[in-house]
Amino acid sequence: MSWCWFATSTARRIPRHASAEDPVAASARYARLFDVSATRIDEGPLVATGSAPIALASPSRLRRRLAGVQLPLRARPFVAALFIRVADRAGAAAAVRRGGLEPVALKDGSFAIGADQANGVAAVFG
Repeated sequence: MSWCWFATSTARRIPRHASAEDPVAASARYARLFDVSATRIDEGPLVATGSAPIALASPSRLRRRLAGVQLPLRARPFVAALFIRVADRAGAAAAVRRGGLEPVALKDGSFAIGADQANGVAAVFG
């Protein structure tokens, strides 16, 4: 079981988050591919790839991080979420609501749109 979640930011740093049954082994493969070492974040290993870092987590850690957010229901591995940095979370949430979507507030102050509302991939704005 592998999930991937990708994050973007206005600073052109585009982290990609992948969930895997064995995040350490999966991160080792990505680290070897990019000739770098993996570091650690709360969800699991992070492989720095320049403008698009790859973070990995187990399905349970990803579900905890995105509590209340619909994740994709596809065979794994797959992209589970895009993380998008915004300057104004409240303004972004208001824009999403105006678009007819239903954002979910997350514990860290960010908000997310479920995969069922966002082209099959959850979108997290923080």
